[in-house]
Order: sequence, then C-alpha cells, then structure tokens
Amino acid sequence: MQGVLRTFVVAIVATIWVANSPTALHAQDFYKDKTVRFIVGYSAGGSFDLYTRVIARHFSKHVPGNPTTIVENMTGAGGIIAANHLFNRAKPDGLTIGAWAAPLVLQQIMGNDAVQFDARKFGYLGCQAPMTRCARSTTRAVSQI
Repeated sequence: MQGVLRTFVVAIVATIWVANSPTALHAQDFYKDKTVRFIVGYSAGGSFDLYTRVIARHFSKHVPGNPTTIVENMTGAGGIIAANHLFNRAKPDGLTIGAWAAPLVLQQIMGNDAVQFDARKFGYLGCQAPMTRCARSTTRAVSQI
C-alpha cells in the first residue's frame, strides 16, 4: 500500500511541476470546460476500478483548466472490449484514458482474433503501482500516433 501511495504522490508532484511550466497555459486552455473520461476494462469494485476512481477524483485538481472527470466501467473479454473501444471509437484527443492489465497487449502479439487495436499506437501514461508491479497494470491514454 505504501508503494502505491508513493507512486501516486510522485505522479501528482510531476503533474504540478508540468502545470507550472510554460506549456501549462496551453494545457489550461485545452482542458478548461472539458471532461476527461476514464474507461476501466473491468467491473466496478475491483482494484483497477478503485485505482482509477482515486486518480480521477484528484486528477482535475492537478491538471491546468480543472477538467471534469468521469469513470466508466467497460467489462468483458479481460479488458479487450475496453481496449477495442478506446482504439476504434474514442477520439484520439487526449480526453479518454483507459485502465487495464498490461499483459492485455500480449493478446495482439498472440494473434487473438478479438483484438481490434494496435497497442503500439496507444500513448502510455504510466502505472498506478510500484515499478515491480507495472507489468501487471498500466494506464493508457488515447492519443494515437
């Protein structure tokens, strides 16, 4: 639990540092009156849902422009449905963030026919757990390259 808290504090400090940079003015204009949508690839009440809701609750306090945040659970196929949705339906404008287990991208490598995304085109934000656990949980933003 201490490792999760430490990682969360580091993420907040980094966000505050970025918020005080010259690009913060552009970010404030971008995020003002916008809604950032977090999509969790698993059911409500689980660990990914909890992590995402904690992050979303504090997100707008630390992002210039103070955007509104919402969390949506999109269950099914071990997160594949959420990843497919982010890749194929969400606008690649940086206002949609997905949370699912990092090994989900292996489904693409293994040739799973249900995968309709290219994991290389997601923008990766980081993980909400200590570095030794990042292989199991990663947060992704839809900002396709």
